[in-house]
Amino acid sequence: MPENPCTDSLYEAYRRVTAERLAAMDNPSLRVWHLAGASHAIVAEHPQEMAALITDFLSPHN
Repeated sequence: MPENPCTDSLYEAYRRVTAERLAAMDNPSLRVWHLAGASHAIVAEHPQEMAALITDFLSPHN
């Protein structure tokens, strides 16, 4: 996606506030990862990373 200064700062603020709100939640099962450059097509764009995150989340040591 091409850069757009008008929306890039808005999306960055949204991501920051969302991460802050999620971090403040008392839920030990909640995990947040940021994959730079990922879009809504993250499964197609980063299949290995997604598989590793999901496998780690579901593994018994959690």
